[in-house]
Amino acid sequence: MVPTRPFFAVNHPWRIFVATCNSGAPRSNPNAVIYRGYETFSALLDYVGSVRDIKEIAVLGYARLPDFRLTEIEETAEPGAATDRRGT
Repeated sequence: MVPTRPFFAVNHPWRIFVATCNSGAPRSNPNAVIYRGYETFSALLDYVGSVRDIKEIAVLGYARLPDFRLTEIEETAEPGAATDRRGT
């Protein structure tokens, strides 16, 4: 998981779009036809809803990732498994 604040800090806000629904639902919901189109995502700069209602974030083009360290969660790691990609 990438923390939200650092992610927003390294991506220009005009490239960030938000959705108040899971945009993958049309492909995974066999019981209903769910519309998905240009209106599914709103530009972050134009969004006036509650932060609580945001379900998905998309970035136009490519997303820059902030500096962060990838580590495994110790409880789920196999015995003797490395704790990070460097093997330390």
